[in-house]
Amino acid sequence: MEKFQIVASEGFTLEEANIAFGETYIPINSIADRFKDLPESQRNKLYGKAATAIDSRVNKDLKELGIEPSDKTHDNVESVLAAYKAKINELTEANTKLKDNTEKAAKEEIEKLTQDLADYKKLSDKLKLDLESVSNEKKTIETEFTQKQIELMVNSKLGLAKNEFVLVEDINIRDACAFDEAKYKFGLDENQNEVVYDSNNQRVLSSSKAGEFASYKEVLESIYIKRGAFKKVTGTGNLTLDRSQNTNPPIPNRHNMANNITLGKK
Repeated sequence: MEKFQIVASEGFTLEEANIAFGETYIPINSIADRFKDLPESQRNKLYGKAATAIDSRVNKDLKELGIEPSDKTHDNVESVLAAYKAKINELTEANTKLKDNTEKAAKEEIEKLTQDLADYKKLSDKLKLDLESVSNEKKTIETEFTQKQIELMVNSKLGLAKNEFVLVEDINIRDACAFDEAKYKFGLDENQNEVVYDSNNQRVLSSSKAGEFASYKEVLESIYIKRGAFKKVTGTGNLTLDRSQNTNPPIPNRHNMANNITLGKK
């Protein structure tokens, strides 16, 4: 069923009415094809509405791109396209430059950070070596100081032990005793007790106390007996420990350091 029906006016046929209707009215879907057939006033009216819509939309886009639009954009299509192209080139160039600058800055920053890391590592290694050097030097000084302490204490104790004996003045006998003494190593244990080692680095056992080790005095006494170094008392022939007869400086290192030196322990 048709939505409308053409009725011919009086004096006209239906065919004539249809032709007249088609000449007066244009279907919407045929306007574009028959635009030139429209009256000029109608064409200008439609053209004006379309141009206004185009100007409004294009001008909005131009403003968003930072381009100042003209009054009649539709009449300056080439200018608008040129402005678009120039803006696109500008944005493309700016984007490329930004990308290049960003990559360059990032590369420079990475290189700087890499160099800083290498410098810090080099400094860290140097500080580590310096610290190890200082630590080793400290240990060396402590060891040397401890050894000096031990030597002082050993010499002091050995001197006190030697001072217990009265020896002959014969230089040959004294030299022989010194020769025998050199075969032993006099030292101290961690508790500052006297220890004596023989030429085989074996600790010397006491000859008078079973299961115990010899003291400085016992080792020295055995040497002096072997070498006949004791001075004899007139008329008795017995060994004496009478210190009043000891007119010679017996043995060096008489100063007693044992009471004011503490043996360092590692």
